[in-house]
Order: sequence, then C-alpha cells, then structure tokens
Amino acid sequence: MIFNLIKFEKTICGTFTGTFIICRGRPIHSNNSYINSGVGIGYNISQSIFKSGIFSSYYYQYRSDHGPFRMQLGFYPEGGYIVHGGGTDDIGTYVITGVYSPRTLRMGLEKRYQVGTGDLNENLGHTVIIHVQWNHENQQFEGKYYLRTRKHRDENKFIIRREGGENYHQYPI
Repeated sequence: MIFNLIKFEKTICGTFTGTFIICRGRPIHSNNSYINSGVGIGYNISQSIFKSGIFSSYYYQYRSDHGPFRMQLGFYPEGGYIVHGGGTDDIGTYVITGVYSPRTLRMGLEKRYQVGTGDLNENLGHTVIIHVQWNHENQQFEGKYYLRTRKHRDENKFIIRREGGENYHQYPI
C-alpha cells in the first residue's frame, strides 16, 4: 500500500526571552491547550467518533510511510474526557494516555514505549506526543507526532482511523 503523506516543516517555538528558536520535536501547545484551542463545530458527532474500540495508526518518518498498526483506544467522558489504550508498532509496545474534546473533535495523546520491546535500536522507552483532529471528509483523525529523544528530534504526519468502519480504506493517507 502506498501512502501519499506530506512532510511537515519545523515548528517555531517561543522562549521566555521573547526570541524564537526552532524546537523540532516539541509541540507548541500542551495536550490540554491543544484540544481546547480548536474551533467548536455546530453539530454533535462526538459520540460516534469518540467510541472505544480498535483503530489503525499511520505515521511518516525517515522519508517513509509506516502503518497500519492496530491500537486499542478507550474514551471516558465520565472521567474528564480521558483517552487510554495501547498497542504495538514497528518501534515496540506502547501505552497511550491523553485527553479529547467533543467540542473541537481533537485529541492530545502521549504514547509511551515499553523498553525492551520491538526494535531495540529505535525503542528507547521514550514518549511521543500526538496531536490530531477529526477530518470529516476523510473520516479519520489527522495531525502530527512530536518526538524528542537523545537520538532523534522529529515531527511529522500522524493519522488514526477506526478499524471496521464502512469503506474506511477508501480515504487517502
């Protein structure tokens, strides 16, 4: 399967001195700030979007597409709109925690890899920050991942799709 992903440019982050520096691999907003900063939609589809189950994830790194990888996500509105789940990808086994907003249809996630699983050269037991927003036209969450370890500083495209949805493979990556 060939994916048509667009590489994102570097993010510009501010410092306390008022000057701007390149902060590759670090999001501008915290997860809570990200999910609340989007524009609300005029209709409520969040119950069909934020439904616990199996999802597929895709990402772009090292000039290559990666995925699909199966992940389990659970959504807990009674717990303050918390997301919890996990899975395994080509880096290793991970746990995902985060927050979501039914108003903006955004998720801010932290993907923590378990040391000693998967690719021992790539899996440093690190955390990847993921910011995604629902794209109604493509029927998927689209956004970016942010990675900062002692070996890598990177950010690029990240997609999450519900598995088993009607014709979900028809939408482009």
